[in-house]
Amino acid sequence: MKIKTILGFLILGSALSAAQFNVPESVEKELNKSARSMSGSERRQFINWQKQAYIQLDKIGAESGIPAAEFQRIKKRMYQMYGSNYRKQLQIVNEEIEDYKELVNRVNAAAASQVPDESTNNIAKEDLKKSLEASTVPQEILNIYIKNAEKLYPNNYVAQKKYIDSMIEVFPKIINWIKNNKNILD
Repeated sequence: MKIKTILGFLILGSALSAAQFNVPESVEKELNKSARSMSGSERRQFINWQKQAYIQLDKIGAESGIPAAEFQRIKKRMYQMYGSNYRKQLQIVNEEIEDYKELVNRVNAAAASQVPDESTNNIAKEDLKKSLEASTVPQEILNIYIKNAEKLYPNNYVAQKKYIDSMIEVFPKIINWIKNNKNILD
């Protein structure tokens, strides 16, 4: 009777442990394959350790603030380097995310610092004036948009126009949101 009870608890513990670390079937098969040379509890411990790392990787990706498609590229690159060693991937994932964010910032800074040729810039400056005159957005708000555009893109009227046009386009949506969510703002 005692043996059956103990075995029941062991089976229940194993089932709970396995249910706790739900991973895709392909990952499960891969981990079982890589732990083939291990025995018993060592094998189970290794597999659970790797599953836990896999789940943590996904959690870090979801919380990283980078697009999901980009995180998938990072995971693919780490997989190519380390295979199913998710613990090793977990050790470097934050560095990979920071490298991605740094690259995006460098590209954005380089794009923002590029000033178009003089004739294109003058045309954009005139188009910007026309857009501002035709806008139905209150002048106080437009002044805020203009200051931000000049701060972000000095001497680049092409970029300033794109920025201000996008802000003018979004303005009615913001007003509607405010109207619909007055209770939050009180």
